[in-house]
Amino acid sequence: MAVIWVVSVTLFIVYSGVQGDISVTTTVNPVGLVGNNEVELVCTYNNSSMDSVFRMTWNRESSKDSGRYEQLAKFDFQEKRLSRETLNNLTNPSVFGRVVLTGPTDSSHTATIKFTSIVCGDERKYQCAVRGKKSGKWVDTTSETIILRVKASPNVTSFDSVGVVPVSKIEEGQTVQFTCTSNVGRPAGMFLWTKYRGISDSVGTTIKSATQTSPSTDCTYTGSSVISIVMTKDDDGFILRCTIQQETISDQSSKAYYRQTDPIRVYYQTRAPTITKNPSKDIHYEGEDLTLTCAAEGNPPPTYIWRLNGGQVGTGSQLSLTDININQSGDYVCEAKNYFTGKTYILSQMISITIEVPPPTPATPVTTTTPVTSTTPVTSTTPVNSSTQITYIAVVTPPTRDPSERNASGDDFLGKTTDDGAGMILLSISVTLLSMTVGLGIFISRNKRLPFVKTPRTDHSSRLPMTRPSGNTGETQDERCQYQQLDMAAVAGPPMYQTLGQTPDGMKRNCDVFNGRSEPHIYDEVSKPTTDHTRPYINIALTEDNHTYIEVIENN
Repeated sequence: MAVIWVVSVTLFIVYSGVQGDISVTTTVNPVGLVGNNEVELVCTYNNSSMDSVFRMTWNRESSKDSGRYEQLAKFDFQEKRLSRETLNNLTNPSVFGRVVLTGPTDSSHTATIKFTSIVCGDERKYQCAVRGKKSGKWVDTTSETIILRVKASPNVTSFDSVGVVPVSKIEEGQTVQFTCTSNVGRPAGMFLWTKYRGISDSVGTTIKSATQTSPSTDCTYTGSSVISIVMTKDDDGFILRCTIQQETISDQSSKAYYRQTDPIRVYYQTRAPTITKNPSKDIHYEGEDLTLTCAAEGNPPPTYIWRLNGGQVGTGSQLSLTDININQSGDYVCEAKNYFTGKTYILSQMISITIEVPPPTPATPVTTTTPVTSTTPVTSTTPVNSSTQITYIAVVTPPTRDPSERNASGDDFLGKTTDDGAGMILLSISVTLLSMTVGLGIFISRNKRLPFVKTPRTDHSSRLPMTRPSGNTGETQDERCQYQQLDMAAVAGPPMYQTLGQTPDGMKRNCDVFNGRSEPHIYDEVSKPTTDHTRPYINIALTEDNHTYIEVIENN
């Protein structure tokens, strides 16, 4: 877009003792921007104190700061106050084709020179002059001098890329020199250096620097800036940008006015590695999986070697161990290595891994619901005032049922499928053997002999006391004063009935064995007690349906 600057000059006219004035309005210090940009020099007169004005001229300094002027353009007034404009073909620089003249009229009284394009040589001093008559005398007046300032934007066609020395194999601790050179315009601009931590950094860090300038072949300047940076590992991948800053640039972020390096690669030796493990726990058990991960900084990126107790067991950043065993316990070492400029760098880290046999897993109890035919609980017997005390101990096992008996859902009467039939049979046998073992133990503990063997024995009335009836106490005796449900697995021995204890007078004990009974479901006494003595009995009956009854009787 063209820029137009308007120049204002005030002229003072003095002639024959009579003072008149011509006023000129313009902006102060007009500026022209080199290139196809416009600027105007405007001279306006006021002839209220003059009879007539015949001519207006614009004069330009012949050379910069010479103090001599030459006519650039003139405006002659004709009849009816019309003017004729004349542009002199001045050189150094030429104005033909770049200047448009506009003469004064009765209404405007303004003479204008408009530059349609600006060159460096247009920066000169300019004057406006007026010639008129007052009372028949000619009066010539010249305005004050104005200066047309010329500016130029940087010529970025000469903006080279940022120079980097050295251009490659940059190492940590090395000093690198960066250079930026370009045309910096008029007035002379400067360079701004900005350091970015990679392409994702949009802010960057400014680096202070100086810019050296020198005049170019035209009115512009050439600038140059050099900075030096000592490289660190943190500089790896950084980008350095050089930007021209100058007052004619409206958009400093324009890519036309900056150059930047590619990411700078900085080589540095590997750092100490770190090891992590998954799962992260102190002790690992055989059969588990374990992953060790090693990580270390370095450029070029490090390579990894895994060692166990001195021997190599893997490469790469990860070591995966599956179905581990105790032999894999020990000290694992990760070696991180990188190489550049003919040198190799190695650092390592160690981690201890403990692998043990897993602890035994507790068995999960299985609960089976089994219905019973008797639910009578048994507690300890409290003797009553009676000549006879009876204690019943009952152990009940479920009766054998026909496997064909099923409920509506296809299960047997216990709520179990027919596949469990064998298990129930084994359970019944185990309970039966247990009952027999308990019975045999009770017999031996009380009789001090094996069953079916008759041996003399002494009086044990102190162990199993016997009492005579003390008369009628008026209380009703409960002959079944105690029951106890026994574990069938604790009962052992053949079906039998046997007396316990001994008569008070030292009579021999009567022992009988009932064998071969098909269904001994009944209750029997082996030996009838005498009318004068009290004799205790134990009645053990193992029946075919796995019902076991143990009955201790003290009978009068």
